[in-house]
Amino acid sequence: MADHPKRVLIESTSTYDTPFTTGIQRVVRNIVGESLDGTLGLDIACVPIVFRRNGFYDATDAWRAKLTRQNTRPSRRASARGKQTRGWIGPFTQTAVAKVKKTLKSRSLRRAISNTYWRAVKKPIVFSPNDVLLLIDETWKIPLWSTTSRAKQAGARVVGIVYDLIPLDYPQFFKPPFPAKFADWLATLTDHADSFLTISESVRSRLVSYLHEQGKSAKNTESFRLGADLPQRKAGGDVRPELRSVFEASKPRPTYLTVGTIEPRKNHQYLLDAFDQLWDQQTPIQLCIVGRQGWKCDDIVDRIRKHRLFNSALFWFDNLDDNELDYCYRHARALIAPSHAEGFGLPIVEAQLHGLPVLASDIPVHREVGGAACIYFDIGSPKQLRAELTLLTDGRVDLPQKATVTVVTWSESCRDLLSRMPCVPQTQCAPSTPKSIGSFLDAKGPDC
Repeated sequence: MADHPKRVLIESTSTYDTPFTTGIQRVVRNIVGESLDGTLGLDIACVPIVFRRNGFYDATDAWRAKLTRQNTRPSRRASARGKQTRGWIGPFTQTAVAKVKKTLKSRSLRRAISNTYWRAVKKPIVFSPNDVLLLIDETWKIPLWSTTSRAKQAGARVVGIVYDLIPLDYPQFFKPPFPAKFADWLATLTDHADSFLTISESVRSRLVSYLHEQGKSAKNTESFRLGADLPQRKAGGDVRPELRSVFEASKPRPTYLTVGTIEPRKNHQYLLDAFDQLWDQQTPIQLCIVGRQGWKCDDIVDRIRKHRLFNSALFWFDNLDDNELDYCYRHARALIAPSHAEGFGLPIVEAQLHGLPVLASDIPVHREVGGAACIYFDIGSPKQLRAELTLLTDGRVDLPQKATVTVVTWSESCRDLLSRMPCVPQTQCAPSTPKSIGSFLDAKGPDC
């Protein structure tokens, strides 16, 4: 139809260029993957794009190849911090340039080769009035605004996704340049975007409030819900023995799980304080930390690695794939989410999908996402978490009802997101039938 957007162009540069698969990268990777699946039933074409020096480029083939490599890569791969192959050259030249890439020490030189590849093989995207540019990735990292302005001049509409405003509300959790850079980015995004989407109602409310404080219009601002399944889990897939041993050896000692990048906002110090109190009391309990090393975390990383129980009751894995993360969710006693602030809290819904109890810090977005199915604790004192863990470990606490959890898959999340693009008829946007946790897990098959 003439009033439909011909294409939704999904900006995915930062995620395509990095081996990391958590946080925003997890969202972008899953949205791109589902949009390329072709089963969403919406009358729009989805095109993942990447930004290079002189414009945006169609990265459909590149993304298909990248996702295929991720789906087939063994789980016992190299650590995400520097040893995985990055995707900045393109899917057809990985083997040919592997030796050359090892010799390239300069980031600027690598970028120059990358730009040369895209200019030689492809032509930049030419925008039209029926296009929607969806800014879903970490666009504060790349200089795309002049190209975005040209897209708007061509008649394209721009939809910006805001994951949170944490750098503005909690600048102490970030290195000094970033909060100011984030504020500048949000101001520029506001000048370019025709509408906003957020990943929770909590973020939507905060964004509207912030824009009003800045004397700017909130425009069309909606939220959509993120998926909870692990699409790249492979039935019967490999799980490294050292990960299995954490949970198998813990049958008399329950293992608790926390998932998230190690950085101040995630509050690992509080978590270790609570567990140290339990370990000092000889409580038979284990903690498995899953997440890569982030920023401003040298103290917590040092505390983990030098802990007297490291690799005996305290474990840390920084490079799990979806298959291994699924294994953790299926075998842990409970998930603990002690964050100071979040935009959504993806591990909470992933854990709930697996029927895993969740203990979460009592912050508004956790209440929104977890609902009545979580046990909430005050992060003002580790004693409260310690008390909840003692009751849960001893089996003296009634867990919230799992039936209160609504399952949303990444396919449904992607459909919800795309249905909110300008000019998509609302007749296409009827919600899908909710799934029960039991039926969903049955469809996923037995434990790996």
